[in-house]
Amino acid sequence: MTASAEAAPPDAVQTAASGEPLKRVVYLFATRHTKRDRERFGINLFASCGVHVSVVELTALLNPSLVNERIDEGDGIAIDLYQPRSYDDLKGLQPVLSDADFIVCLVGYIGTAGTITLYRLINFSETPYLVLASNAYPGSDREIGGEGSWREIAAFLWKRMVTRQINPLNSLLSRLPKHILGVSAPALIVYGGTQSRRGASSYPVGPSTQEVFAHTADYDLFRKQRRAQPPQTNTAVYIDEHMGFQRDVVALGDTMPTTPDAFYPKLRKLFDRIELEFGLKIVIAANPRAEHGDTSALFGTRQIKHGMIGSLIATSRLVIGHCSTALSLAVMCRKPVMLIATRDTYDHTAHKISMKAFSQCLAKPIKFFDEPERTNLDGTFSMDDNAYDQYMTDFVKISQSPDLPFWEIVRDAMISRLSAPNSGGHEPAP
Repeated sequence: MTASAEAAPPDAVQTAASGEPLKRVVYLFATRHTKRDRERFGINLFASCGVHVSVVELTALLNPSLVNERIDEGDGIAIDLYQPRSYDDLKGLQPVLSDADFIVCLVGYIGTAGTITLYRLINFSETPYLVLASNAYPGSDREIGGEGSWREIAAFLWKRMVTRQINPLNSLLSRLPKHILGVSAPALIVYGGTQSRRGASSYPVGPSTQEVFAHTADYDLFRKQRRAQPPQTNTAVYIDEHMGFQRDVVALGDTMPTTPDAFYPKLRKLFDRIELEFGLKIVIAANPRAEHGDTSALFGTRQIKHGMIGSLIATSRLVIGHCSTALSLAVMCRKPVMLIATRDTYDHTAHKISMKAFSQCLAKPIKFFDEPERTNLDGTFSMDDNAYDQYMTDFVKISQSPDLPFWEIVRDAMISRLSAPNSGGHEPAP
């Protein structure tokens, strides 16, 4: 699943005053972070208001197959970057964690030796930390009994075990009482919609963990477009999910869902039909990690736009996609959605449960285009208002959460936690 690439607007934030408790923040990433991540995860926001930011990338330890992944250039934001190559290197960073006022942990607790070591290091630092569970999407809880049938979930788990994506020992370790392993509970866990609460199972939350309700990350993009009120154009937006090039799927030990030769010629024929029958111009919202380059012909002569997904959806008449988290922007902007798939992409374990869940939650049937000329385009522009309302509550934000920028909400919660009496140190995880 992919998220949108467009950066949220840098809303005004107070500069950190000398008397404020939040002066140093450390981010922990499981992979290499990008310019988009610096905006999306609040790094730029903290740096711009005088908070010292350190970033620790754990790619070599937790995702070694992605060590050589191409990364974008820096954007001039002053941060300290650490890239430990061994667990001894990681343990040597304990002073960095101990000197921080707060740790933003973007690494799920999954019971591996690597994540246990990391969470133990956080415990030893005695620095409060927060975790994010705000970006739930239909089907994201498939490992704990999501929207798929029991047969689909069983097949998904079996394939992950066969391909060694699930390790029985790691699964056991993740279920042991965390205090036995020297793991502490996070001070804060951040949620979005009501369904995001299920994400707590990915972290060692305890009775002392404070719940913070914000919203899904893409809601900040929606706020930006809502303020701008851009005019509608005669366009349809295709949310590119880099089908046939998904290195992250292969890195997890799975097979590629499809090949470019099997997928894109059919996709172009489907697009031709949509443009002809509905009089729309299809624009491609590029996947943030895609490197199309000379392969831009995958989409014919259609424009490929980078980092503009929020504005593209806001000004469109139709949004076309598979199971990207960016489909939530179509719901926020009240745009009709066309869900598409080939049988190969739908039947793949990386997609099936999520594709089915998106279809159920949006009350939109999946349109299969294995034979594009025969794809049924009826109901393309239909929308179920009740389904959209429920989707907002389940996966975007609850009505009681503040209508403020995500990281402003989180920053206020961090400061409030640090300012509270007896807020220092860790509480044991259950």
